[in-house]
Amino acid sequence: MPLSRTTPGNSPRAVFLALLTAATAGRVAILLLLRTHWGWQPPYHAVYLQPPDWFEPSVNEYLVGQMPGYWAFLRMLRVAPWNVYVAAPVAQTALQILAIAWLTYRLAARAPQRVRTAAALAAILGVDPWLCDTAIVMLPASLTASIFMVLVERTIEFCGRAAEGAPPSALLVVSTAGVLGALGTYIRADFATYAALPAAGIALVTWLSGARSWQWAVSYGVTGAIAAGLLVIGLLLPRATYLRVHTGSFTLTTNAAGGGFWFGLGEIANPWNIPDPETGDDPIEEFGRAHGHPFAYASKQTSAFFMSLFLADVREHPSALVKVIVARLHRVMLGWPPSAVSFSHDYEMAPEIGRLGEQLRHEPWYRLLWTREYGPWVVKQLGLRSLGTALLWVLPVTALWYFGRRARETPLLLIPALAYAVGTGVFVLVHWSFRYGQQFYWLGWLALYLLGEASARRAVRYQIQ
Repeated sequence: MPLSRTTPGNSPRAVFLALLTAATAGRVAILLLLRTHWGWQPPYHAVYLQPPDWFEPSVNEYLVGQMPGYWAFLRMLRVAPWNVYVAAPVAQTALQILAIAWLTYRLAARAPQRVRTAAALAAILGVDPWLCDTAIVMLPASLTASIFMVLVERTIEFCGRAAEGAPPSALLVVSTAGVLGALGTYIRADFATYAALPAAGIALVTWLSGARSWQWAVSYGVTGAIAAGLLVIGLLLPRATYLRVHTGSFTLTTNAAGGGFWFGLGEIANPWNIPDPETGDDPIEEFGRAHGHPFAYASKQTSAFFMSLFLADVREHPSALVKVIVARLHRVMLGWPPSAVSFSHDYEMAPEIGRLGEQLRHEPWYRLLWTREYGPWVVKQLGLRSLGTALLWVLPVTALWYFGRRARETPLLLIPALAYAVGTGVFVLVHWSFRYGQQFYWLGWLALYLLGEASARRAVRYQIQ
């Protein structure tokens, strides 16, 4: 629905620019507020400055360490006459602000009477410290988070049409999901599973709205997800073919799966004494070298070694895998402060955090909050962690709100929770780290917006009646 039809004087371009301005203002505000903390870069970002595949004479094998999309992005920026450590965060932030503006613009198009609310959402997403952290830190998620926003917007648009009785064509849904999924997968391998979101969303919305039976919904969701996944694979084949000719092995994404599965078993106490992955990659690399596999996340042979070890361990103690997945399901609902306010220098915890932890043993947090030395760190570590957790719990609460008031609510309220499930699903199965979830906290703000929009629509219907 064009915005100009229901909001005279507000052209679509003016609305988009207003939302872009709101998102930019929010981002400037959070950068200034935490300006002393936004300089950290993780040490492993350097791997993305190197070619994603190369021949290693020591093992007589071609190594494929990561997807080529982020490497190509950084390589393009290094050609420019700017410092890549400045140019990359600026470019990443610009792309994310554009994604925020596009998302809120499309939401405003669905509810033109709530342009101001959409502008508030744009400003909030600009301020959101986790999205800001995701944008400025040089990791593939800095780009995939923006692509995921567009994928969520397309899902809401498709589901909105379906709920109104005019579902988009299956070809449009599959092609959109497949192309965006492939674009994200060329940057980060786990993005391939996100392509299932649009079809799953349409299936859920049409079933709950009563437009289709649950049998149809299951068939549509599964078929659409598989078709989008096949399109993603098809778009990855040119690179896989190149790797086959260039390296002698067929690699669809990366060679990190085996190491990820096996190392992930160490997230809880386990019978094999696998170390906790959160302590860093040194333990798995040392273990791999001791068994003749020095490249834990780049070698095809090493990935196969760790995958066979993972399967053997799980067959030996199946309950351990169940326990670690349950632990991950618990942790995906816990917020975490942004990485850039927790670490400094070479991936070391900021010393102020240690001092805060020691002080909390003797004094309650609310007393430390008003001190000059500890107050800012209480806000950054405890306050932001609590806010992140609250945003995550908004998702199931919104879902419960819908089911409790199903006759009067729109099933679009379930899309943020579904998007979070799709985004974190692969990590729950393979390996979970708190930093993986930061790119999804914004879905809590989206859920609150959709709740407000649904409330406004109910108020309008009530006035008409």
